Amino acid sequence: MKTVVLVSVVLWTGIAHAAGFQVDVHDARATAMATAMTAHVDDASAVYYNPAGLITGRQLDVQVGDTLIVPSVNYKDANLSTSTESRVIPPPHAYASYAITEDVSLGLGFFSPYGLVVPWASNWPGRYAIIQIELKTYFINPEIAFRIGDRVRVGGGVQIIRTTAELSRALKFPGQTQDGRVDLAGGAWAAGGNAGVQVDIIPAKLTAGATYRSAASLNINGNAHFSNVPPEFQGTAHDQPAVTTAHLPATFGIGIAYWPIPPLRLAFDAVYTGWQVVRDLTITFPQTAPTPPNTSGPLDTFLPKNWSHKWNYHLGGEYWVNDQWRVRAGIMYDPTPSPNDTITPDLPDFDRVNIGAGAGYRYYGFNFDLGYQLIILTSNTSTAVVPPPSTLVSPATYNGTANIISFTVGFRM
Repeated sequence: MKTVVLVSVVLWTGIAHAAGFQVDVHDARATAMATAMTAHVDDASAVYYNPAGLITGRQLDVQVGDTLIVPSVNYKDANLSTSTESRVIPPPHAYASYAITEDVSLGLGFFSPYGLVVPWASNWPGRYAIIQIELKTYFINPEIAFRIGDRVRVGGGVQIIRTTAELSRALKFPGQTQDGRVDLAGGAWAAGGNAGVQVDIIPAKLTAGATYRSAASLNINGNAHFSNVPPEFQGTAHDQPAVTTAHLPATFGIGIAYWPIPPLRLAFDAVYTGWQVVRDLTITFPQTAPTPPNTSGPLDTFLPKNWSHKWNYHLGGEYWVNDQWRVRAGIMYDPTPSPNDTITPDLPDFDRVNIGAGAGYRYYGFNFDLGYQLIILTSNTSTAVVPPPSTLVSPATYNGTANIISFTVGFRM
């Protein structure tokens, strides 16, 4: 009986979804243009958006900034209507590029292209499924770019990845009025690569580009801390190691940029994300593994996710008002990779519409850029069943909004 109860207590853990969600707002200029950057990026942020763009004609370009993301997710079923707690998520970004010659440049970047923070109230009815989940990734990306002839630029690099994951949820034990709690935390390292190309089809008029960033697998080793566990369950629900595997998807983007008049730049991107690597979430607890091996223990978890690959679409524009000022705007459509029957409160997901705007100011060699996006998290109905003791019922509806403010300061020479 104790083992059966522990299975139901720990089963719905959701320590970290393999990819969490993609974060592509790693530069204020790009944020304002709804990240339609592949074909025309021409500054140090090319480390993230397309390494071919590191061939800029400048000797040195340095940028640092931060992006403040403020999401709000609403949940509603037949018995409950609630929202996540307010939280500011601040992934930073930093880039540098240096021209060895007019035809060869080096680049280095630091950014967080995948991340997730879902903070529900500690006493909400779904607390036995999830209270809070955090997934953070940190990429260090050295690159090199070359000019080939007059119209072609190529670049590529190595990505060094650090991932950390944390989860908290309440535990319900029979005959007890006070909740228990489990907190899991772990981390892992991985490596990969990226590459890109830009081609001037008509110089100063029409440019095309493509970029690729590889997938990565991370074997996350961490620890589970159990608190407020009744004595009769402490033989199994005790502090111990926990192991899971996370998969970050490969991405491939193509883009085109067009200058209808010299001061106006228009850009369109289509980006493929290989979310199909997110098939399930499996968490194992080696210390409670049974005999014989290769069978599930009483605390092990298997949750299907069955995500599918998706394309998202970006349209942006930039207008040079004068030598100092630029104004920008953009819109993006980003469909969810999750089927309705696997959407749960640890990773609520939706089709998203991103609307961006912003401006940039140049003062001698300095650049000051500000970008904003309103993200509309369109209504999505989940048919996934959250097991007891949570009182959430199916179907349930998720929707919400997110506000993003990005600022970047740069110096060029």
